Amino acid sequence: MNDSYTIVVIIIIIVALILVLISILYKYYKLKLNFNDNIKSKFDNWTNNELSESQKKIEATTEKEYKLKLQEWISENKISIRQQAIISSKSISLGQISEQLAPYFPNFPYNPKDVKFIGDPIDIIIFDGLKEGYVRNIVFLEIKTGSSRLNKNEKLVKEAVDSGRIEWLIHNIKL
Repeated sequence: MNDSYTIVVIIIIIVALILVLISILYKYYKLKLNFNDNIKSKFDNWTNNELSESQKKIEATTEKEYKLKLQEWISENKISIRQQAIISSKSISLGQISEQLAPYFPNFPYNPKDVKFIGDPIDIIIFDGLKEGYVRNIVFLEIKTGSSRLNKNEKLVKEAVDSGRIEWLIHNIKL
C-alpha cells in the first residue's frame, strides 16, 4: 500500500506540476500577446505621429514654396497685370459713358426725351411716345459694348420681364 500511495502522490504531484506548467504557459502566452499588442499599438501611434508631423512639415514647406512662386509670378507679371487693369478700367468706363450717350447717337431707335437712365440693374427704361402724349410701349434696355454679356442681376430682370412678372402700384406716403 505504501508503493501505491507513493505512486498516487507522485501522480498527483505530476498532475499538479502539469497544471502549474499549463497555467504558467497560459499566462506566458497571454503576456506575450498583450506585449505584442502593446508594442504594435505603440509602434502604430509613433508611426501615425511621425507621419502627421512629416505631413505638416511638407504642407508648411509646400505652402511657403507656393507663396514664393506666387510672389515671383506677381513681380514678373506686375506690369502686365497693371496694363490689363488699365485696359479693363478703360473698357468699363467707356461702357458706362456709352450707356448714357446711346440715346443721342444717330442710330438710336427711340426719342431721347422718352429715355430715363437708371444704370443698375438695367441701364435705361424707355417710355416710347411719352413726349408725344401716348405711351406705345415701355422698354427695358440694356446697353452692351464689345463682347460683354448680361450679369446675374440683369438676367434676373430680363427673366421677370419675359415672364410678365411686372406690376403697376401706387404707394401713398402720409406726412
